[in-house]
Amino acid sequence: MRVYKQLAVLTLIVSLFLSLMPLALAAPTVELQSPSNGATDMPLSVTLQALVTGDNNKTYDVTFYGEGSAIHATTVTTMNKDGGNETVSYSWSGLDYATTYSWYVVATEVTDGTNTATSATSSFTTAAAPASPPSLSLPSPSNGATDVGTSPSLSVTISDSDSTSVTVTFYDASNDSTIGSSTADTTSGSGSATVTWSGLSESTAYSWYAVASDGDTAAVTSSTWSFTTLTTPAAPAPPEIFSPNPSNGAIDVELSPSLSVSINDPNGDSVSVTFHNAADDSTIGTDTVAGSGTASATWPSLSQDTPYSWYVVADDGTHQVTSSTWSFTTDEPNVDPVVTNPSPSSGATGVNTSPTLTVDVSDDNGDTLSVTFHDASDDSVIGSDSVSGSGTASTTWSGLEQLTAYTWYVEVDDGTSTVSGGNWTFTTLDEPLTASNPTPSDGQVFGDQDDDDFDLHVDISGGNGDVTVTFHWQGGTVIGTNTVMGGSGSAYALASNLEEYTVYQWYVVATDGTETYTSPTWSFTTGGGWNNPGGEDGFIVRTNVSVDGDGMVSGTVSIIVEDKNNKNQCFSNTSVYVMVYDVETGNQVSQVIASTGSTTSHQMIDIVTGGQHSHKICSDDGEMTYAFEDFYLPEINKDYRICFEWRMANAQPGNPSAIIDGTCSTFYYVPVMGSYGTILFILSLLGVTGIAMRRRGLSFKGGERT
Repeated sequence: MRVYKQLAVLTLIVSLFLSLMPLALAAPTVELQSPSNGATDMPLSVTLQALVTGDNNKTYDVTFYGEGSAIHATTVTTMNKDGGNETVSYSWSGLDYATTYSWYVVATEVTDGTNTATSATSSFTTAAAPASPPSLSLPSPSNGATDVGTSPSLSVTISDSDSTSVTVTFYDASNDSTIGSSTADTTSGSGSATVTWSGLSESTAYSWYAVASDGDTAAVTSSTWSFTTLTTPAAPAPPEIFSPNPSNGAIDVELSPSLSVSINDPNGDSVSVTFHNAADDSTIGTDTVAGSGTASATWPSLSQDTPYSWYVVADDGTHQVTSSTWSFTTDEPNVDPVVTNPSPSSGATGVNTSPTLTVDVSDDNGDTLSVTFHDASDDSVIGSDSVSGSGTASTTWSGLEQLTAYTWYVEVDDGTSTVSGGNWTFTTLDEPLTASNPTPSDGQVFGDQDDDDFDLHVDISGGNGDVTVTFHWQGGTVIGTNTVMGGSGSAYALASNLEEYTVYQWYVVATDGTETYTSPTWSFTTGGGWNNPGGEDGFIVRTNVSVDGDGMVSGTVSIIVEDKNNKNQCFSNTSVYVMVYDVETGNQVSQVIASTGSTTSHQMIDIVTGGQHSHKICSDDGEMTYAFEDFYLPEINKDYRICFEWRMANAQPGNPSAIIDGTCSTFYYVPVMGSYGTILFILSLLGVTGIAMRRRGLSFKGGERT
């Protein structure tokens, strides 16, 4: 019976222990609900909706991200006892038509700060911009016009950015009857439509409107416009002639110019236009304009650098009008452009694999020159450039092979003639200039040493002749310069007067006169020792740090003194600093000071109280051991780093020149819950071994994370 009672008590204790164990926090999840992934034809303001599922009554920071940037942040609390979920939404507005947008949501548990979930990324596409309807403007006759003929041409200007043609129907506003219809060519965005309204009465008011349809949008009806016909037909007016081209006095006119003038006949009559050579009145050509427009004719085969005169005669069947006489001078003889000074020059060697090709070009006529660079092996275009009058044209030829011959040429076009120059050949270098094998190696950390000078060197290869190598600290400060003869070998520089325990970054720039190479940036960390008390010929000190095998936040620091030259020197009033840091934030959470004792083993049980005492360590080779007990740390379940530094007397933290030696260890702090005796009893019943407990206030255990 006693055995059964003991088992019952044991079962009760185990249940109590398990009930006291903290529940693991469930990681939140985020599910995107709306719009669905790949949705199309969405409006320009979209409501994003996501479902956040998390732990019991937990509050989460929820952030919406659109196109990779945060667009909205909110807070949501899950309310279900057994794991809640809440729907969050955000209206994303100001979007553009016909554009694909991506979005996702991140939820972070507020009190923890690291329990985070990120949804999948979803996307949607907004609808295409609606087609714009045509617009009507500039009616002719203008609204309110008078003295309009009895068979006027009605016209409107149509603007439509979406269609290439618009059908326009003209209506009599008095009875909505159709006057006629026309199609406006709106390829360029606008055009005009014209119909003739015949059989009108004299001295009568008429009103009209137009309806435009592009087939894509609803038809658009214009305003209603009106005009009044003339009382007595006006006498026919002669056609008007203006805007000659070439303009009067023009120079550098081509040798077969197109002559043109603008014509306007007030009566809308068809006008025959004849172009004449003013030197002998001979006919150059003729054209016909219906009412108003441009008449043109070509005057072929003129001589260079010669003055010419011309005029036109416009005949509408009633009037014959002769224009003014205009003159121009043809272009001077064209001189072909000249190509010189190719680079790389023909026969050049050691050219890099992405050379810049250049030529000097000139044109005596001052024309703008279009220069095209070609690969002579297949006449493919390498690149092009433009030069005004004279100058240097260039392009880059990328992706060439090493140790290969290439041939190139150029074509130069001045707008009148094209000349070719070249078939120049060069050979690329056998390998690119580079620097490798840095010493110290990248990331190397040095131990203590007696000297603050460090030899830097790199291996150089691929140079075309002697290579000048300049060593730089990060930021550009020059360390030194060395020359590698023959294009390959090692370059050296001496870095002097370096600081102890300091990270240095450096790189090299190598040039052989043809190619320049900048290396990656390398780094190394110096040790110490050259600033120890006693000087270079004094003695050195090492600290050894260990953590007890039970994993507790407790351990020893050993200071070992090594005599280098038997001078039997001493350190007086030195101190051991013990500092604990939060690994995640890097912040220091505690610091204690323990003064040094004699050269024999000495324990300081209550190191957390610290204290300064006058002691000295002499160089007769010895070891001192300091013990420290449990620290009180602010948070559980975190990584901490404990560091020891041996400093000179009264040295303040942050003064590296006062540090004699030091080292660090890392541990993970977890709590032990419940009664000390009960825990030991339960653990022993469960067969758990290898765990040691210490109690001082709140108990805790330290050890490496596994």
